[in-house]
Amino acid sequence: MVAEQKVTKLTKPLKFNKLKFIMVSKNRYKIFFWVITFVFMVFSAKPLIPDQSGIYSGALVINEFMAANGAGRTDEDGDYSDWIEIHNRSSAAINLSGWSLTDDPNQPEKWIFPDIVLDSQKYLLLFASGKDRRSAEKNGFLHTNFRLDQAGEFLGLYNILEQRFMDELSPQFTRQWRDISFGRYGASYGYFANPTPGKANDAETVWSGVVSKVEFSVERGFYEAPFSLTLSTPTEGATIRYTVDGSEPGESHGLSYTQPLQIDTTTVVRAIAVKPNLLPSDEDTHTYLFLDDVTRQPNNPPGFAPTWGTHRVNTEETQAGEPVFADYAISPEIAGDAQAGENLKAALSSIPTISVVMDRQSFIDLYSNPRERGLDWERAASVEFFYPDKAQDGYPDRARVGFQINAGLRIQGGIGRYEHSKKHSFRLFFRGEYGATKLDYPLFSGSPVRQFDTLILRAGGNENFTLLATLKGARWLVTYTRDEWLRRSQIEMSGFGSHGLFAHVYINGLYWGLYNLVEKPDEAFMASYFGGDKEDWLVKQPGDPFLDVDDRIGELYRLVAQGGLEEAKKYAAVQQYMDITQFIDYLILHWYAGATDWPDNNWYMGVQNPAGRIKFLAWDGELTWVNGANIDHESVSEAKLSRNIVKPIFEPLMQNSDFRMEVADRLYKHLFHDGA
Repeated sequence: MVAEQKVTKLTKPLKFNKLKFIMVSKNRYKIFFWVITFVFMVFSAKPLIPDQSGIYSGALVINEFMAANGAGRTDEDGDYSDWIEIHNRSSAAINLSGWSLTDDPNQPEKWIFPDIVLDSQKYLLLFASGKDRRSAEKNGFLHTNFRLDQAGEFLGLYNILEQRFMDELSPQFTRQWRDISFGRYGASYGYFANPTPGKANDAETVWSGVVSKVEFSVERGFYEAPFSLTLSTPTEGATIRYTVDGSEPGESHGLSYTQPLQIDTTTVVRAIAVKPNLLPSDEDTHTYLFLDDVTRQPNNPPGFAPTWGTHRVNTEETQAGEPVFADYAISPEIAGDAQAGENLKAALSSIPTISVVMDRQSFIDLYSNPRERGLDWERAASVEFFYPDKAQDGYPDRARVGFQINAGLRIQGGIGRYEHSKKHSFRLFFRGEYGATKLDYPLFSGSPVRQFDTLILRAGGNENFTLLATLKGARWLVTYTRDEWLRRSQIEMSGFGSHGLFAHVYINGLYWGLYNLVEKPDEAFMASYFGGDKEDWLVKQPGDPFLDVDDRIGELYRLVAQGGLEEAKKYAAVQQYMDITQFIDYLILHWYAGATDWPDNNWYMGVQNPAGRIKFLAWDGELTWVNGANIDHESVSEAKLSRNIVKPIFEPLMQNSDFRMEVADRLYKHLFHDGA
């Protein structure tokens, strides 16, 4: 057992429902003693351990916790789980089996401690991981059945016998930061730069509170005339530092704010407030766009790199090792065209805007290495989302106020990663190391989901001018609507699917193009729409094994491979593994659209463990409506047949008459009489 978990195992479990005592005054001690003796004789088969909660009320406390563990203490699995530290401040050992921890005041006994004793003046470290482990044997730790919310929530230590909270952070603890703990110092609470799980708190590194965020006198958005911008914070004596180059301000980085800023051109302002002995405020970003500047955007804007790395391979137009020349200007074919130019400003302010603001060198790192993947190639960024000044159809008033959130940014996708595609897709990650652990905002009309772990900004890899003009010369494909149409059609047919919307994207105030903001159909997506935790879901995509693997998806494919599905019993067994009706809708949609990069590619399927039914999700429909409707599951190379998710299931299922009738019924539903 690790040192900070020095506890004593009881010989028998304590039974609370049979034995509860009321503490009495000293002059009634003898009566109390004989009552105890009598009860002991009656229940001689039950263990008798005096109730210590009344004696030590206030002795057990939540001393320290961390709700955003990113690189600190790991649990026995090597995970950076959040943790809670309990301290016995009394002069005697305390049995914990009459105690519980909870993050819900209406469920005080959410996680009950096992039958252990915490010695006097000792600390107990346990992880708030959701793993629910109540045995600390084999050098392991205790784990609660809940996690901590970095944004703040209730946290209480409850005494079951006394039926009351003995220590609590109510109504909730304050916002937490990555790898910074929160706990007691003296009679107060504070943030600790040096977390000390299992030990006394380090009062020399404590911040007593947090500086309030910077307030901007003018909201982000579109402007035509110059204005004066005032920055302020409610925290008296705090200093405001700001930047206008995209970099994140800090205590020692940025300009000191002393007077209002005059804004007369497209500008991105990032600001933070600091004060000694307080944790700095959250950084906030406001983007101010002047569309006259946007339409005249030059190809060599000051402060931006002239090249984006080098070409990796030889093509008809480039050689490996040659520089990739940056492309910043709006195409003169658009800006210089009389009719298009006249409509350009109206078009730029007709749909939502997304402004990504980040350190310039960080952005160049990503854009110069578009083929790199993973966490090492993720960079911090601010993301703003705001609507046009005037109400537009499809964007109700309830969602008119946009948002700003700090997130991680990566390059996303396949073919769009090539250097000759100068417009890359991005993926946004919302994690505690940047700020909020989730984006909480009603992004998509008609969707019940408003919390997101990740979102994708699709550039339209096979649909955008920058790729097709140089690679294929197939500008007739540039509609941008194919992929969004495919996903919306699945929602119309089956009631669920990945939602999306269109938005204009800016990088550090420079216009970057039209993008499709969409949900990634991963584990978090499935849990949001169908319930459970994301850890309960298994989601697979092209490149993941699905045929000969030991999971529920692999079990389905092995079951189908056995054949004999014309038998009702075997067909019923398959129905326990997959949503047949939803699978048929998925097929009809791809047949109807004539998807040419499917079914060996561009698919997702997910299932909830341990007994859920597999669902198939449409993805990446850029190469649809090319050759017309087409029912063909064979048009894949031999090398890709192992990635074909449809053929191994569809052909055996067609042996069953009930399945064939279901296909006919769904075809009739969707293709006739105002069907989808």
